[in-house]
Amino acid sequence: MVLVALFSTRPAAASPTQGGLTWRAEQPGRAHRALLSARLTRSLKQARSDYARSQFEACFRRLERSEQDLRGQVRHVEIAQLKQLNLWLGLCLAVEGKATAAERVFFRAVQLGGADPDPNLFPPSVMQSYQQVKERSRKAACPLKLEAAGGAEVRVNGRPAGAMVVAPGEHYVQWGGHSELLTVDERCSLTLPELAVAPLTFPRFSAAEAADGGFLQQVGQSAGVQRMRLAQDPQSKQHRTFDVALARFVVVSPSSKPVPPPVTPWYKRWWVWGLVGAGVVTAVVVPVVIVNSRDNTSYQISF
Repeated sequence: MVLVALFSTRPAAASPTQGGLTWRAEQPGRAHRALLSARLTRSLKQARSDYARSQFEACFRRLERSEQDLRGQVRHVEIAQLKQLNLWLGLCLAVEGKATAAERVFFRAVQLGGADPDPNLFPPSVMQSYQQVKERSRKAACPLKLEAAGGAEVRVNGRPAGAMVVAPGEHYVQWGGHSELLTVDERCSLTLPELAVAPLTFPRFSAAEAADGGFLQQVGQSAGVQRMRLAQDPQSKQHRTFDVALARFVVVSPSSKPVPPPVTPWYKRWWVWGLVGAGVVTAVVVPVVIVNSRDNTSYQISF
């Protein structure tokens, strides 16, 4: 399977972490998911490395940028990955001494569900803070009241919003093709802003990402493809082919339609001349046999 993608060198108008290359694909949703998954995986790996080197500020600033970039694209992100991002962001904030900010992030992680953080990785004081946030959320939870949904399907923290019990605070909300981090008030009421029809958007590569074979390989693996065709200009028919297994660009011979074998005229086919030959032999042998059968003279040959 080949994923067709296009690069545009026009500068990106969005966040600085998304650089100046726009990736357009035949299946935008699939492309979004693959690119965001690879980007988030890389960001978490770098943040864990920052944490291991006690560079806590670098860790939380990196993850803050990633989380802000993802808020408007939650529908393309695995909830489990989003939870890991918030857990590690909360951890780095907590060990850096930013307790209030850490608790706010831990609240978001709790609302996403799933397993608690690994106590072998998180210090006891951070685990205690997380558990306190979890317990407060449980006690404050009440039935969600949606306002101005406009008939659109609404998902909160990746789950359908119907008959949902939530705690007041920030939640990842998706509705009508949009997604955003919105606040549920103390009455558990959530007001959805009126938005225009969302334009069809495409994910953006940074220049560094586009030049990183390992990163492109991870995107291809997330998309489940063997090759990606990439072009600099959306209008150009020229493209480069990236081989996911090899993690590099490769030269692919232009495909051509197979040339059908030449049709042999019927009179040149072996079986036609076989029949003709058999006919000739029959025409010669049969009369001789008939003639000889009428002659009873026997001949003896001696030397």
